[in-house]
Amino acid sequence: MSKNVLFITEGKNDTRFLKSLLNTFRDGREYEVFVYNTSIHELLERLVSETGMDDDVDFMMFLKGCNTNKEQYELLDRKFTDIFLIFDMDPHHQRYDPERLKAAMEFFSDSTVNGKLYLNYPMLESFRHIPDPEGFGYLDLKVLRADIGHNYKGKAASEGSKLLSDIAKIDITLMERILILNLMKSNMITNGCRILPDAEIYLRISGVRILEKQTRALSEEGWIYVLNTSVFIVVDYSPESILGMLGNDYKSLYGPVDHQL
Repeated sequence: MSKNVLFITEGKNDTRFLKSLLNTFRDGREYEVFVYNTSIHELLERLVSETGMDDDVDFMMFLKGCNTNKEQYELLDRKFTDIFLIFDMDPHHQRYDPERLKAAMEFFSDSTVNGKLYLNYPMLESFRHIPDPEGFGYLDLKVLRADIGHNYKGKAASEGSKLLSDIAKIDITLMERILILNLMKSNMITNGCRILPDAEIYLRISGVRILEKQTRALSEEGWIYVLNTSVFIVVDYSPESILGMLGNDYKSLYGPVDHQL
């Protein structure tokens, strides 16, 4: 059966990067994009107050009631095989609630039911906050709570490689490096291993576990790791195939690396 996918994004910039990512890793999926135009925290506040986050919630029906226009309503009324939500952690947001966010990560855990949620830390712009796509500085890159709400997008642009400044100019090699480094970092955060995970390990790296680690670091240390998980949408479609391909490039690009923190 062919895949007909709906991506729900926070803003238009998310859509630009998403389309570039999907065009790089062509997998035959047909997809549509619904731009929610507000934060995950406002979405969750409204969802909890109106319907809760129970197994019997019809999330698509909820979305259709969120001030959608005729075109958006017709889009949401279509049948999709998978739904993916791409949002920012945004811990500086006035409606940030770590417990509610964790509950949402558990609720949005299956793309074929209510959808699967991917959080970017602290924002989507983490994809360009890589100082050197050929190095490992990104693995240790953190951002302080105080800096997240003070033009993080500008910080990511100024501290990240200029090669990543223009989405339209990110070629397949750069996109692979963005993906590899974020996969390595997710493995480091959850398992303490600074290596590219294979498919078996990757399938055990949950969004809930990453969020728990990040939330604890923010609460106890006042920082989070910069991490982009939205790039994992191409891995989830075919983990063995994509990670196998990336594994070959990983060895040629980076060679052997230290497995420990």
